[in-house]
Amino acid sequence: MKYKCIVFVALFTGLRRSEIMGLKWENVDLENRVLSVRRIRQSLTGMGTIVKAPQNDHSIRSIALPEMVVNVLKEYKQMQNEE
Repeated sequence: MKYKCIVFVALFTGLRRSEIMGLKWENVDLENRVLSVRRIRQSLTGMGTIVKAPQNDHSIRSIALPEMVVNVLKEYKQMQNEE
């Protein structure tokens, strides 16, 4: 289910891999169907994984989510809460 969410978010939002990996639930507003890009996560050789703000101000943005993506995210969040 986790990978289904990643694929849906990637396909329907156009986010970069590092932006998707930087998402937290606090960046997703399921009620208003909006996703906010506020940070990225990158794996760097010799440095491990780093989390930082996007390179420029234009990369910090909010994206409207289609209902289909919201439904998949709701289902995944419910599964996480049950675990």
